[in-house]
Amino acid sequence: MLKSKKLLLSIFFIGTVVSLFYLIRFFSQFNIDLRDENFFHPSILLLILIVLLQMVGHYLRAYKSSLLINPIKNTNSLFLFKSLGIGFLFNSILPFRMGELMRAHVIGKKLNISRTVVFITILFERSIDVIIVLAGVAVALLVGGNVKVALNFISILLPFIIAMIAISLVILIVIFELYVQNKMLLKFFYKLTNLFNNKIKDKLRFIIWSVIYGINTIYQKVSIKKYVALSVLMWIFYVESLLLLAKVVFKNGDVAKNLLISLASYISASIPSGPAYVGTYHYYLTIIVSNIISQKENILSFSLISWVILVIPISIIGALFLFGNGLRQYGIFDFFSAKEIAGDASGKYMNKLFRYEDISNEMSYFLDAYFKNLEIARIISLQEISDKTRLLKTFKGGSNAVTILAWNGERECVRKITLLQHAAKLEDQYNWIKERQHLENIPNIIGCEKDEVSYSIDIEYNKEYIPFFDFIHSSNIDVSKKILEDVIIFVNKELYSSGEIIESVKNLDYYIKTKIFDKVNDCLVLNHQLPQIIDYPKIIINGKEYDNFSIIMEKITSNERIMQSISRYYQTSLHGDLTVDNIIVNEGKFILLDPNNENYISDPLVDYAKLYQSLHSGYEFLCMLESVRYNGNEIYFEENISSKYSELFLHLEKILSENLTHDRLKLIKFHEAIHYFRMLTYRAKINPETFLAFYSVAIRLLNEFYDDFIHEDII
Repeated sequence: MLKSKKLLLSIFFIGTVVSLFYLIRFFSQFNIDLRDENFFHPSILLLILIVLLQMVGHYLRAYKSSLLINPIKNTNSLFLFKSLGIGFLFNSILPFRMGELMRAHVIGKKLNISRTVVFITILFERSIDVIIVLAGVAVALLVGGNVKVALNFISILLPFIIAMIAISLVILIVIFELYVQNKMLLKFFYKLTNLFNNKIKDKLRFIIWSVIYGINTIYQKVSIKKYVALSVLMWIFYVESLLLLAKVVFKNGDVAKNLLISLASYISASIPSGPAYVGTYHYYLTIIVSNIISQKENILSFSLISWVILVIPISIIGALFLFGNGLRQYGIFDFFSAKEIAGDASGKYMNKLFRYEDISNEMSYFLDAYFKNLEIARIISLQEISDKTRLLKTFKGGSNAVTILAWNGERECVRKITLLQHAAKLEDQYNWIKERQHLENIPNIIGCEKDEVSYSIDIEYNKEYIPFFDFIHSSNIDVSKKILEDVIIFVNKELYSSGEIIESVKNLDYYIKTKIFDKVNDCLVLNHQLPQIIDYPKIIINGKEYDNFSIIMEKITSNERIMQSISRYYQTSLHGDLTVDNIIVNEGKFILLDPNNENYISDPLVDYAKLYQSLHSGYEFLCMLESVRYNGNEIYFEENISSKYSELFLHLEKILSENLTHDRLKLIKFHEAIHYFRMLTYRAKINPETFLAFYSVAIRLLNEFYDDFIHEDII
């Protein structure tokens, strides 16, 4: 807060110096002497009444503001009244209504909430102001019935009126489009934020999503009718204050003309140059008022007095607010009193509009999915807005389900959620885990829930466990080797202990058709790059030549020995997704996450191939890719498999060679390749820019698998 206040003070002093320069210049230019008998001197009682009307209007504005802020975090009208004062203070000394930014900054900083969302509420407030003021002008012109005055008024202000209407409409339309979560707008933000590095990208996306979250939260809890009604009442007090001044200064009993003069004062004060540049205010007000009344000799008096009324009282309040802590040592009331502000840092993750620390990185995977317009991320967002889900953190995912850390009303839990059309797969996963609750290395299930659009399961959150990927790259490699050994021992003992030998060419043909050919055909439609690559007989991957899809698949499927070897398998229960990503560890212990029971060929080799997918072909590192280069049949991408991954893979091969025959061991690469083909449609949807890397790895694995067989035949 200290740095924030120093910034405000610096801006204040610079703005004050500039404003004083223009104020002195104004007095010199018009040779103003306040003691001159020609200068109108209103009574003290009238000025007090006018200022009181202004203050009532300002307090109503602060109360209206509390209606929008309270759904985010409880506060009070007094604090917001003082914040309003500081906003008006900076509006009076800075151009372009920059005081509104200062007001949002003060409120957001003091309440530890999103300043962007606060600023959006201020923009909404000012848009409503424009509508009410222009409606008031229309009423005054209609009631006055003076066509000449009406035409003059409109001709003078037409460009400004058009600009005010246009800006207000744009603000309201953008707020509405954010409220409905317009998909084109989200896609635009996705592309825009992708121009920045990950840290800035996550922060910008979190800010935008917070605005959407805030707008929806406010809309659900605030009566817009009440807000507009209070806005109208506020403007009645504002307008009445200067209407009284106009009546006295111009000695004019025409209510319609006085109403126009009063509204003209507020319009002139809103000119972006800043009302403390009193010359600008007087210039525009003179043009308008001189076309409304004939008593032009008192226009200067009205300009100066109305300017003082509009600027000085509320600016004094703002100055007291700004200097409050410093004045406390002199016994003056502390306007920055913390006791006025409700709430603390508790629940910082529960309310995404709180700003006690930067949590944008914790939301990274969700935000990426959300701005890609993935429907499941949109559902999570809507559940967060409706308080059904409290998203605490998002985890990296690679399927139709999204995995998050959530608050279920009682405790933290890992929630996996998917669209209703994909519920069957997640239901199978729930049943698989539930059946094995007696096993130490299987997570504890809490429950499941299905609604009209989604299905989710909740699993116990073990916060002391960390991803195996992180553990591998931060711990002694020997410990990781031991964990890997224990994983193999566990799945062999608890999952693969019962089964039978199956030999079925028909099953294999179906497996290849659905998991390879169908996926590639789907991707020819989903990804524009694949059709440009797939027809080449040869493909060059990072400088090395391989048979492309049609050629290598023809070689494999036409080789009787290969097909016979693959068609004979041991059918048993599997984990189904035994990648490094789905293992969490703690001090030598491990838990296996996210089983996948969707395996037409259910052979332990399928699970081992998942470990190969990680440790051999570096799946987790491929997911970190940001781009792939291709030209003709040449594809290039970074392959950054760590040395620890490579060492663990050699250890995995050693373990499996002790448990498998040589013929079965070399079949693993075929299933590893199929795992990549299986994920292609998903990658085409969520990572089109890196799709070709996954396709390339699949092709390379098929070539390596085929070469292993042919090499042995030659020998």
